[in-house]
Amino acid sequence: MPCLNVRMNALLSRFQRLGVLIPCVTLGLFFFTVLFGYYHSHQVAYEYTYNKVSRQMLDRTNFIQGTTEQFLALDMRERVQQLISNMASDRDLVSIHVVDSDDTVIASNHFGDVGTNWAALSQGLKKDLVYETQQGGPVVSHYDAAN
Repeated sequence: MPCLNVRMNALLSRFQRLGVLIPCVTLGLFFFTVLFGYYHSHQVAYEYTYNKVSRQMLDRTNFIQGTTEQFLALDMRERVQQLISNMASDRDLVSIHVVDSDDTVIASNHFGDVGTNWAALSQGLKKDLVYETQQGGPVVSHYDAAN
């Protein structure tokens, strides 16, 4: 009988060690899985979000350009000014200007810029991009990754 008692005690101590070891291993695997998933999918989620936001910005810019061109073809400058000034509350839009052939800003989301020469604006617009857009080129959007 004493031999059976010693074996039972050894068996019980092994189960007690397993009772601590199994939850620790399970928690370790859980944290490893969470960390691996975070680091693996972090870049994928960032690229997806960046592409989605860029696509939305380009779609909105294309809509604005088409609407503006239509209003200008119908000689409706007031509607162009209204369309552009309504965009002043967009949190992700820094500046937008509509420039006529005399290099004068006819509409802007900054009311003080209307009527001034585009070269005098403080935003630092590139002359070749403005010229290309005036000639009916594709929509040009500038995105500063630092902001």
